[in-house]
Amino acid sequence: NSEAILSEAVVSTQSTGVLAVIIVVLISVAYEVFKSWKNYFEQTSCVSTGGCKCNKVAQSSTVQVELSPMPHRSMSKEDVLPGKKEKNQSCRRAFLHALLCSCLHVLALVISYFLMLIAMTFNVWLFLAVVLGSGLGKLVAMMLSYMELWGTVQQDDHCNMP
Repeated sequence: NSEAILSEAVVSTQSTGVLAVIIVVLISVAYEVFKSWKNYFEQTSCVSTGGCKCNKVAQSSTVQVELSPMPHRSMSKEDVLPGKKEKNQSCRRAFLHALLCSCLHVLALVISYFLMLIAMTFNVWLFLAVVLGSGLGKLVAMMLSYMELWGTVQQDDHCNMP
């Protein structure tokens, strides 16, 4: 009597079934911890580096430029438009932060769908492993937050339901 967990993974003995449950619990715990870290990273990574906003350079209506000729130095763009270099760096930082956050979101989405597919095998033990791992993962993430290994873990959407 064997049962197919996924298309290629077949559980034929009790020990492989227990191993599958343990692996699913570990994946579910890792997913919850990763998700909490991802939320913390999205909220704090730009704050510590000075912000990730790509704002227009504040320009005054009049730019005061000294018109006397200086033979030893020619005027550059930075002399006329101060802050242009900082704007480019800020925009680059904002883009890289958004790109990294998008990649982390896709990874979290793939793992969550994988766990959903495991739960949808209608194997009671695997379903319980996903649920147990999710609860343990949230507990581990909250304890890491309380030990201040990373900042406060933000509530997820399902925790904010009325």
